[in-house]
Amino acid sequence: QEISDLLHYLEENSSFYFIGGFIRSLYNEIPIRDIDIIYYPNQADLSFIPILPNINKNNLNGFKIELAGLNFDLWSIFDNWAFKNNHYLPLFDNIQLGTFYNFDSLVYGFYEKKLHCSKYNESIITNTLDIINHNQSYINDNPTLELNVVKACIYKHKYELDFSVSVKEYIKMWKNQCGDIDKLVKEELRHFQKRQLDDIVYSKVLNQI
Repeated sequence: QEISDLLHYLEENSSFYFIGGFIRSLYNEIPIRDIDIIYYPNQADLSFIPILPNINKNNLNGFKIELAGLNFDLWSIFDNWAFKNNHYLPLFDNIQLGTFYNFDSLVYGFYEKKLHCSKYNESIITNTLDIINHNQSYINDNPTLELNVVKACIYKHKYELDFSVSVKEYIKMWKNQCGDIDKLVKEELRHFQKRQLDDIVYSKVLNQI
């Protein structure tokens, strides 16, 4: 009922879109870790207080809540980093371009009843993890450098994806700036709430770059 209430509230007050790993997990019939939703509010500052009185914003101006044992991440389309930095117009068709990696580029419009997955399909067909946009300002503006490195290592280890030249250069940049596996572990725990990889796997993946 809590989830139903949330979706009904979003439907009444916004257009909303499921993105990323939730759709990928459904398609591949693996357990759902969390559900990411981007919403386009009907009013400038949509409040969730009427249905979720204890909800708080996270450090990236989104909301993280747990309902019926599932974690939900909610983001206004205007707070998505790719739109916020004017790389694309904040439109449904462009949400797939703000996921950073092609493997995460799945977007389902609840109202539109339409799925964007061409970039994801490319990652599967080519067996390659790539950055959606190779423009350097797009890459530099993404605020989650260490999380992106964590995800790359996970996708390499769990799905055996190859790295594109752009991903290799991105990880090299992180290694030159920091290279501290402990920081990756800290970011991994912050985002996933539990370990996905052990230090040996991180070392193995990073040493191949």
